[in-house]
Amino acid sequence: MIMRMPGFVKRIRIDEKGAAALEMALVFPVFILFIFGIIEFSRAYWVLHTMELAIEEAARYAIVNTSAYDSEIVTKAKDNLYGFDSSQFTVTSVSQNINGVTYKVITASYPFNSVVPNLLPFGLIPLTRSVSAPLL
Repeated sequence: MIMRMPGFVKRIRIDEKGAAALEMALVFPVFILFIFGIIEFSRAYWVLHTMELAIEEAARYAIVNTSAYDSEIVTKAKDNLYGFDSSQFTVTSVSQNINGVTYKVITASYPFNSVVPNLLPFGLIPLTRSVSAPLL
């Protein structure tokens, strides 16, 4: 005996109601991860750029004030970290002598953490920037 398909099974196969909801349920998580990835990358780039600006300002200060102590240069760099708590940043300043020219090497680092750490698997990302300023 051959079983025929009941009418409601045939209708279910042809009916497309709810297809958009199913497609949205499949695409939405990937879309949200994509958006959060863009936001987190933008935040990291902003912090990196702010660090670079701060140590470049400190390097300019070191060039103009060649007798400035390393602690003054570090303070100048931390003062230029606008919009951030400077205690989270590590800033160092050391003197280097290369071919008879003295350089101030200023380095800043920051442990960047994602806003949504459980959603994106990046964890703690160490951001570092460094600049050398010749003291003539």
